[in-house]
Order: sequence, then structure tokens, then C-alpha cells
Amino acid sequence: PFHELVARLQRAVPGWASQRGKQAALTVSGGEVGVPCQLADALTSALTHLVRNSVVHGLETSSERAREGKRGEGHIELRCTSLPGGVRVELQDDGCGIDLAGLRARLSPDAGEVSDEELPFVAGVSTAEETDAMAGRGMGMVAGRHELQQVGYGLRVAQAQGSGVHIVIEPLPA
Repeated sequence: PFHELVARLQRAVPGWASQRGKQAALTVSGGEVGVPCQLADALTSALTHLVRNSVVHGLETSSERAREGKRGEGHIELRCTSLPGGVRVELQDDGCGIDLAGLRARLSPDAGEVSDEELPFVAGVSTAEETDAMAGRGMGMVAGRHELQQVGYGLRVAQAQGSGVHIVIEPLPA
């Protein structure tokens, strides 16, 4: 069941947020949905990267959220739904979204033309000012996507700016 794969994340999110001077909670819907065995390990690893990215990069501090008219605690939701031949997992947060301009400014000059949709998946590019144990290496999205592709699933950013981030994980087309 999906809820067994993400229970550790629900416990980890408040601590990760506290380390960044933030408040956050993770809710889960579709917890009863069965996750295919071949997907379970990759999904657990990918969601760890993605949820941590939401906490570190996406959610604002309580004071920043207050200035934006948001409640002090950031919210991340994971939803799992059954599909023929697999599952769809969605991550939605209510943070500031992905700073595409910040990522683009950190691109290497030899990176070439990179679309907004692919920008979060460029290896080594991060919006973090400093590298630490939780962020800054620019590998979270890259690693998550790679792990999922190995088991036939794709990861895409459905919404990157504005009212948070919306990420979709679903089977790749045959």
C-alpha cells in the first residue's frame, strides 16, 4: 500500500522543515492504493528527493508565507491513484514554486538551449545558495527521474511557478 511507502516521509517532513526554520506537514491520499513491486523501491527513493526539494526549495518560512497571505505552515500533499497497468503519484505543495530564473542563471554556458520543462532536471543546477546535507548539489530531480525511468515510469513537472509545484509520476507510454 502507498501509505506504507510514505509513512517515513510524513514523520521526516516536520524535522526537515525545522532545520530550515520552517513549518511543514505532509498529507497523503490514496494510501490504500497498491504500488507495483517493481516500482516500490524507486518510488520511495524518488519521493524522498522530491519531498525534500519541496521543503528546502519550495516552501517559505512562516514570516515569508505571512507576507504572501498564506498560513504559517507549508503543506505538501502526495496523492496516489490506480491506473490500468500501474499507478499515478502526484506531489503538490503550496510553496513559491520552482525558481526557473534562478535555475537558468546557474546553467553552465555550454548547457545549450534548455526548455522550462527540462530546466529542473539539469544535473548540477540548484537554487540553493549553499550546499549542505539536504540540498545544493542539483541532483534531487535528476536522481528521482532516473530511478523511475529504470522501472518504466516518468516524472514531469506539471506546474512549476506561481502557486506551488505540481509533480506527476506515471507509467511511460509503451
